[in-house]
Amino acid sequence: FPATAVGESPPDSPIQWRFEIYTGYPQPAEGRVSPDIKTELAGRAKGRFRKYDASDGLPGGQINDIIQDQKGNLWFATYGSGVWRFDGHSWTTWTKRDGLADESAGYILEDRDDNLWFASYYSSINRESGGVSRYDGLNWKTYTTADGLAHNDVNVIFQDRAGTLWFETLAGVSRYDGTTWKTFTTRDGLPANAVQGIFQDAEGDLWFATRAGA
Repeated sequence: FPATAVGESPPDSPIQWRFEIYTGYPQPAEGRVSPDIKTELAGRAKGRFRKYDASDGLPGGQINDIIQDQKGNLWFATYGSGVWRFDGHSWTTWTKRDGLADESAGYILEDRDDNLWFASYYSSINRESGGVSRYDGLNWKTYTTADGLAHNDVNVIFQDRAGTLWFETLAGVSRYDGTTWKTFTTRDGLPANAVQGIFQDAEGDLWFATRAGA
């Protein structure tokens, strides 16, 4: 059910929200639409915004993506400030000096083996960096065009049901099976080389979103 915010609240101030439940009766077998739809107010609640900034140990900067890993840690991909992790008590920052591919990350994925993958974001600002970084909890490993990645700017990372990883870039989509890389472009049938989204349907087929169609 949807949550509707009530009003606007500045940081560290009380907030309120309400939940509305929309219910309907089953439709008749012959396909006629039932007019018996009702709305129920589920109730109100209160809470507070909590802002984290430099006083909490953050370097500052634009945040592009947030995920929570299987251990409960929160990970933040930023523009220009590396990657941050919050374990509920303290913050840790990783940058290019620690093994990250680039100071800017735009997308995070945790694979089925609990590895974390970070996609570089606008790495073209720094021509000598970019690609994707894998963190296994101890060590960093970066993959670039030199390893077979189509482009060092990566939009999205996706893992299919077979466990294969797909990297959507500005120059095609790259597939990594854990050992080898293979890139697909317009020469292979993609509508455009800049791929911006991927979806696997119930039949197992993969769909790739581009500015020229799917």
